[in-house]
Amino acid sequence: MSDLTPMQAAFCAAYAEIGNAARAARAAGYSPHTARQLGSRLLDRPKIVRRITELRVAIAERDALDAPT
Repeated sequence: MSDLTPMQAAFCAAYAEIGNAARAARAAGYSPHTARQLGSRLLDRPKIVRRITELRVAIAERDALDAPT
């Protein structure tokens, strides 16, 4: 998704895996001092939520392929 900054994209990828906004913000390179507030604000943006949803679908599909039958 080209309309996200590199840090926003990194936040989305981290949040899709971690599920914690503050930890994902820190993992994406945002300041540890503002990670909690910033993570919450990022989750208010529709394009961020849309990208996280896309990533979670991809993760679920990947995990389904990796699951033993």
